[in-house]
Amino acid sequence: MAIVMQMPKLSDTMKHGVVAKWLKKEGDKVVSGSPIVEIETDKATMEFESPSTGILLKIIVNDTESCELQAPIAVIGKQNESWEDALKNFNVPKKTETAPLKIKESSPVVSSIKTEVSSSSESQKIKLSPLARKLAKEKGMDIEKIQGSGPQGRIVLKDILEQESTPSEMILSAVSLSPNKIPLTSMRQAIARRLTESVVTAPHFYLKVRINMENILNWRSKNKNVASLNDIILFMTSRALTKHKDVNSSWQGDHIMQYSDVNLCIAVALPAGLVTPVLKQAHLKSLSQIAKESKELILKAQTNKLTSQDHQGGTFTLSNLGMMGIDDFTAIINPPQAAILAIGQLQPLPFFDGDDVSWKKGITLTLSCDHRVIDGAIGAQFLQTLKTYFEDPLSALFL
Repeated sequence: MAIVMQMPKLSDTMKHGVVAKWLKKEGDKVVSGSPIVEIETDKATMEFESPSTGILLKIIVNDTESCELQAPIAVIGKQNESWEDALKNFNVPKKTETAPLKIKESSPVVSSIKTEVSSSSESQKIKLSPLARKLAKEKGMDIEKIQGSGPQGRIVLKDILEQESTPSEMILSAVSLSPNKIPLTSMRQAIARRLTESVVTAPHFYLKVRINMENILNWRSKNKNVASLNDIILFMTSRALTKHKDVNSSWQGDHIMQYSDVNLCIAVALPAGLVTPVLKQAHLKSLSQIAKESKELILKAQTNKLTSQDHQGGTFTLSNLGMMGIDDFTAIINPPQAAILAIGQLQPLPFFDGDDVSWKKGITLTLSCDHRVIDGAIGAQFLQTLKTYFEDPLSALFL
């Protein structure tokens, strides 16, 4: 019997889904458990597997189209099975189109409707882009004599410029005024919604500390650079969070959730936005394990291979812009988590020993805290522990 494939919920915050790309076409054979479609969620674009073995009889939601969660997106069944019958038996109502209003010619409403349509069509007779309208008015042009080259005969900037010789400065000025309208992806909408919620609802405060990295760099050099600095930061942070569970917490409205497991969210920048895959139980992993798993997560993020499980369960987030030449910055908390750590670049920094100042290679860490969960002293104690681990690596390695 043919089955209806539904739009899956691939993240906790997903409200609807977008079919980014079908990996199979109608008539192709599909195998249960094998990738069949790429789904764009509010967090990432993920491959989704076929729920059944058979023939892809019908694609209902095409590439780049969106639909509600659990809505039908395709039908899979045996050769020559009726996909229409499968949809009829589907227990979720299908998206329906509104039928056109039918009015008898003798009805007095008809003349009213015709009048409105006529009036509307008259006002829409000449279509111009905003920039074309502005330039035509400035140049005193008769737009009725201009043939539009845009969709449905719309007059665009190019049509105005072609009417007469225009100084190159005016052309460049006019062209520069035209904005580029970029549609919002599901991911970008989710980022905007969640971070706005975070800034508005969570009272942020920021703590900054300067870390001397000389000992870490010497240890790393002696051990043949077994891990990247980012991996070492993940390792040290996971160890520090086990001693400061108040920081490894989240705001839940009517209570605070304090976690024993340290599940680190790693901020990864993609062209479509920011994703935060989760390194699970980082506090139980060795440095080499963290290096291996973080590299795998980042690669999955960059190749759109993250699964819904890769996004779930995070308790604390790290955002590292040091490799992009940023000295230091403040990050917005990833709700409902209580804190996020922002990491700046490795650079020469001044360190004080009494009245003496020496320049050492170091980094600046900035902790953003939700004051509903974390008080200033608690955040400061966490950063002091982290500073100790970095400047005396053995104190963290032998916990």
